[in-house]
Formats: sequence, structure tokens, C-alpha cells
Amino acid sequence: MMDKYEIHEVVMEQLCREVEQIAENIKKNQTLSMQELEKLDKMYHLKKSMLTCQAMEEADEYAEGGNSTYRGRAANGRYVSRMQSGNHNQNGSYSEGYERGYSEAMNQMNGYGPRRW
Repeated sequence: MMDKYEIHEVVMEQLCREVEQIAENIKKNQTLSMQELEKLDKMYHLKKSMLTCQAMEEADEYAEGGNSTYRGRAANGRYVSRMQSGNHNQNGSYSEGYERGYSEAMNQMNGYGPRRW
């Protein structure tokens, strides 16, 4: 059975493939259909929602555990423990954890994260 991090990874990978396919169609046809636009809109909304939920869950886990080893992403995009990645702060507050997770999600949305669409 997949855990929530594996589920997130599988869905994000599929979203990336779908976006790449639409981008290839746009490049080939030099046009964007209304159907493609609507599909892209929904996929980007889903990605943003998933990243926001992930950031909030990580902030909750951090706040509950204090020294929790909740997962984050390594430079290669794979999930790792925060303890392993060197980003763990035992003295951080809930708001700091949320802000850090939210910032990471926004960076990914802006193309600075490990996954780029």
C-alpha cells in the first residue's frame, strides 16, 4: 500500500506528463484549444492545491513532533526526511514550519523546484 508521499509523487508525475503532452501539441499546432486551456487550468489548480496541502501537513507534523522527521524534497526531487536533508529546526514554531513549507511549494510553482513544467 502506498503512503501519502508516494501517492503525491505518482499524481505529480502524471500531471507533469499531461502538461508536457499539451505543450508538445501547442508547439506542433501553434495554437491552444479551449479544451487544452481548460485542462491546463485544472491541472495547475490541482498542483497548487496539492503543494499547499503538503506544506500544511508538513507544518502540522513539525508542530506536533517538535523534533519530527517529516519528509521534504531533496535536490533531486525525491522525498527525504528533513533530518537527512539538513533542513530540520527543532526550535521552529508552527508558523515557521508552515511558512517554510508554503515557500517551498510556491518556489516549485514558480519553476524553481525540482519539477519544472
